[in-house]
Amino acid sequence: MPDKTKAEIGRRIRELRKNAGLSQAALAAHIPGVSQQSIHQLEQGMIARPRYLPELAELFRVNERWLRTGKGDGRAQGHRAAAHVLDRRVLTVVLTVVDRKLTKSKLRHDFEFKAELVDTLYARMVGDLSLTRPVLEAAVSEIILYEQARRQSANSAGAGVDRVRGKRPWR
Repeated sequence: MPDKTKAEIGRRIRELRKNAGLSQAALAAHIPGVSQQSIHQLEQGMIARPRYLPELAELFRVNERWLRTGKGDGRAQGHRAAAHVLDRRVLTVVLTVVDRKLTKSKLRHDFEFKAELVDTLYARMVGDLSLTRPVLEAAVSEIILYEQARRQSANSAGAGVDRVRGKRPWR
């Protein structure tokens, strides 16, 4: 049976999650090694000391002490630092997915193409925390398929170039 302290931590987490428009599964996808069941148990007050409380505080940009005890200001001390940590994690995920997918596809690419791809996907993920890694991987695969078809079309039209220059519609 959950005690009052664990239940209060769970209530704060549930409120933050719902305000962010995330499901339990989507929230869990943003924290390595955490399952939807773990988030459910935390919200129900069944976990005494979740090891991932610091990551939750960073993700929601709140003070970890407030998250744990309910005392003090809920806003993160050094809000910019918390935002930087989240942004860095998002960038790491985007770079990892893009590198893996480009390598697997064997699509010849230059720095400009890769930079545009990372920039576009990073902006989407920072703007929408509900985007999960599988959704990101699917988006990268779709963009690579589009680029391959675009190049093949340009080559068959006699352009004789490996890549058609210009703004890409997925951008």
